Amino acid sequence: IVSVLDRSANKHKIYIDSELTGTNYSLTTDSDPMVTNSNDLAISANPAAGTSYYFRGAIDDVSIYDHALTDAEVATLFNPLAAVNSNLVGWWKMDGQTDPGDAKLVKDYSGYGNDGTMGSADAWMPGGGIDFDGGPLGASGIVFADSGADLIADMGLTDQVTVSFVMSGHTPGDAGYVFTGLDSSGHAMSCEAPTTDTNHFLTKFGDGGNPWGWEAFNPADSEYIFAESDSRRISLVVDLAVGSVVYYLDNQIWITQNNATGSFSNLMSFTIGRQSGGEYDCELKDFRIYNKALNINEIITLTNPVDLNGDKSVDLDDLAIMVEDWLDNTGSAEADLNWDDVVNFEDYAIWADNLFEGGSYYFDSVGGDDGNLGNSPEEAWQSLSKFNSTTFLPGEKIYFKAGSQWDGGLTVYGSGTEAEPIIIDAYGDISNENNKPRFDAGGIGAGLLVSNVEYWEINNLQLTNLGATRGPWRKGASIYANDFGTMRHIHLKNLYVHSVNGLIEKEDGGGAGITWFCGGTTTPTKFDGILIEDCHIKTTDRDGIVGGNTKIGTVTNSWPRSSSDWCPSINVVVRGNFLEDIGGDGIVPIGCDGAIIEYNIIEGAACRTYNNDPAQWAVGIWPWSTDNTIIQYNEVSGVKGTRDGQGYDCDYNCAGTIFQYNYSHDNEGGFMLVCDSDSGIGQINPIVRYNISQNDQAVIFHLGAGVQVYNNIIYNGSGSEVSLIENFDSCTGTGVFKNNIFLSLGTYRFNSNVVTDDSFSNNCWRANLWIGPSGPGWTDGRPSGTNEVTSDPQFVSGGSGGDGIDTLDGYKLQSGSPCIGAGTTISNNGGYDFWGNVLYNGNPDIGGHEY
Repeated sequence: IVSVLDRSANKHKIYIDSELTGTNYSLTTDSDPMVTNSNDLAISANPAAGTSYYFRGAIDDVSIYDHALTDAEVATLFNPLAAVNSNLVGWWKMDGQTDPGDAKLVKDYSGYGNDGTMGSADAWMPGGGIDFDGGPLGASGIVFADSGADLIADMGLTDQVTVSFVMSGHTPGDAGYVFTGLDSSGHAMSCEAPTTDTNHFLTKFGDGGNPWGWEAFNPADSEYIFAESDSRRISLVVDLAVGSVVYYLDNQIWITQNNATGSFSNLMSFTIGRQSGGEYDCELKDFRIYNKALNINEIITLTNPVDLNGDKSVDLDDLAIMVEDWLDNTGSAEADLNWDDVVNFEDYAIWADNLFEGGSYYFDSVGGDDGNLGNSPEEAWQSLSKFNSTTFLPGEKIYFKAGSQWDGGLTVYGSGTEAEPIIIDAYGDISNENNKPRFDAGGIGAGLLVSNVEYWEINNLQLTNLGATRGPWRKGASIYANDFGTMRHIHLKNLYVHSVNGLIEKEDGGGAGITWFCGGTTTPTKFDGILIEDCHIKTTDRDGIVGGNTKIGTVTNSWPRSSSDWCPSINVVVRGNFLEDIGGDGIVPIGCDGAIIEYNIIEGAACRTYNNDPAQWAVGIWPWSTDNTIIQYNEVSGVKGTRDGQGYDCDYNCAGTIFQYNYSHDNEGGFMLVCDSDSGIGQINPIVRYNISQNDQAVIFHLGAGVQVYNNIIYNGSGSEVSLIENFDSCTGTGVFKNNIFLSLGTYRFNSNVVTDDSFSNNCWRANLWIGPSGPGWTDGRPSGTNEVTSDPQFVSGGSGGDGIDTLDGYKLQSGSPCIGAGTTISNNGGYDFWGNVLYNGNPDIGGHEY
């Protein structure tokens, strides 16, 4: 109950919940007695009037304000999502009939009172929601008085809007409009339901004369995502000032677009569930409109409400039972809790936070029960929704039972601290990774979403995301920051991520096993401290492990980069992971500074791109728009095809990239691609040193930019015929090749457009046959250099490498090798050879072994 007194306007309003029930315009002009009267303020009594004026009943949450609240401010009192709902301009709960005399009335709870009327064929659903019949115009859908003129005026929309609703009961194949806002030119904002006959989920925002829309899903995906049994919240967040449209499914980002234009200021009408010729057959509830582009934290509150103080959302009675049981089980004195002082929810929550800080929670999909305490394996909780609706605190630990399986994605809420991260792990026997706790996202979003939170360590989970058919943006695990600032300390360890069937085409959304991405439009955002370690990634499409960033330094094409377009993530480490049967790219750090990619094994990449779309190129490991990246001690094999098909790629818009101590073998596209481009800074000072390539095919070095290549070992066996060095995309840079061993028992070819600009010195050349141009600078079909060695380098056992970087001792030099002491000194050389020997031992040696 809210009483609003405004003496200057001679107005007194009474509200029940957020509904205005009466207004009195006949106030006296006397001064406010609460200001002038010297008596004390009393709640539930009027002591001056005697004992008959004491109130009998329950009162909670008494607040006094020093100004007359507006309708919108009153609405925020009724709904605890105060921060979000200050911009709420339309809220149709659709939670049941609200007027006994009018079954078709649909109330607006935003405070603006723009009630609507549903169609004659529509009906209330048990438990809330409206079942829209999808019948002819007038029989289905919600309309508003005066064609929505009052609603449009109250909305005050210009270039930002968020529309959010819960949809269920969709009948596949039935087209129809979920909502429509019209200007004089047509649809300025609308959402058309997914169908099986037109193959799309279509939205339009901006200028009705030239609407912008997005067709997202093929028929099977549309059926799956909006199956009749599904109930999902869809939120559409539009900011036309920057052209951004973000789609959320529940609280996960579904897709983003950045090319919307126009304005909402010319809207003339608005309807829900109808548009001439397109009434919708579905169920809707909790339909909201905000005159603001909500951020991801605000979207999360729509599906994971928190109380006003931001404390853990716990039912009062459940909390009391939990506290009493805890006191009994631990033998704590009952005096630890003064029950007489604990009089409201906030006190309970604060006390419980202190009591259980650093506590543990257990989940068991078979033997658990959400009615349990959750604080031991014997009292484990059961449901995924129990986890996804809990905001965890610093130091808390969450354990999932081995062998358990849940349908749906895991979303984390709450943040830890540097001293007390929040930890997820498994309990029980997980010696077989197939027994790790499993979360099947079913083709929606991600199996694990870590968004706009900090200090989480997540271990030993099994994640899948397999839809009925391929779909865009599918991920096993997603780390996401949006307008957050710096998001710190997210560790993923020992995850088993597999069976993700995203699209093969990256331009249409792709998909991946594990991703990180930071972006937004208002706050420069980055990660500090991402660790992806000892994970097994198997059969994920399109890619394995991929990063992302909206500020990647491609605007100015200059060095140093402009800070307005460069906000790189730092302390990013991808270490010790095993990737196999990857559809496209293996590991791709993007938008970082100082990333370390090390001790990873990739067996099979480009497994489904090489024979698919000719425009789909893929490589084992490559950085893009990333500075000072170190890629070391990795093994890549079995990359398919020649688009690109290499084990490694030093891609463009990068500075200071180092590839060292890596093993590359049996990759169909070759060993090393070095790209350059007009976008961004191109390539600055890349280095390829102390690596071993065995039986890579096609083109060993595919060069599009200048690069320092020294002390590598390149080996090809009998019968092979490959290009040793070849031009890529009109190479203009200068490659410097020093101290390398090139040994083939077959044939090496050269591309003259590259090598005429390259500098060669102190290399060992040995092949059964050289094929290249003749003329100045060439000797027997290969480029001439200085201080060459052309005899057998005398490996211990060349070509004997197998699977494993520890199988390469055969590439050490024998004592009589002509390569010992025949190299040239290189400064800033990393300090060690391939096997960890200190550089140098006497004069430098040629190859990866400092004898």
